Amino acid sequence: MEDLRKNLKEYKELTENLILLLEKEDIESLEKSLDLRKEVINNINKLSLENNDFKLIINELNLLSLEENFNKKLKEAMDRTKKELLEVKKGKQANKGYNRSFLNTSILNKKI
Repeated sequence: MEDLRKNLKEYKELTENLILLLEKEDIESLEKSLDLRKEVINNINKLSLENNDFKLIINELNLLSLEENFNKKLKEAMDRTKKELLEVKKGKQANKGYNRSFLNTSILNKKI
């Protein structure tokens, strides 16, 4: 049970760190921390646990609300990134349209 508690505390610390990294938009560090968090999850899965012990420690460490907060921040960051990508795409389309119309007028001027 102590191994479980230790791993869940580490999981909690990593999740708190991930929330801070999402707020700072530090993508490189975010990826490294996600990998560490995945390792901790794998370690937890390898342990033989009793469901009651697991629930007790999760409640004790307040992991459910922390996990909800992390998921909310992650979704917000993903939505911001999608929005930025759409803006870039729109800008590229506008630029292509402008270049085509400029090219067409240039060709007309050369023929006259």
